Amino acid sequence: MKGSLKSLIKKKGRFSEKKAVKILKKIVKSYKFLHDEEVVHRDIKPDNVLYNEWEEGEYELKFCDFGLAKNHLSTLNSASGTPLYMAP
Repeated sequence: MKGSLKSLIKKKGRFSEKKAVKILKKIVKSYKFLHDEEVVHRDIKPDNVLYNEWEEGEYELKFCDFGLAKNHLSTLNSASGTPLYMAP
């Protein structure tokens, strides 16, 4: 992997709306896969999404840092994650 999504955003400065939608679709698809496997990541943020660029502007994305992850069926009563990325 080349680096985190955060570093890619800093490097590129901005993405076109079309490119941003493609990236977000990949993130949502990956998150859905986790939920289908009954896993809750609990700390999704640009730092925890790794990327690899296959060709100019085409990215493979992978989640990392599953330290706060829980089984979907377990009790999720506590707040967890990076405060600046948590829902209010």
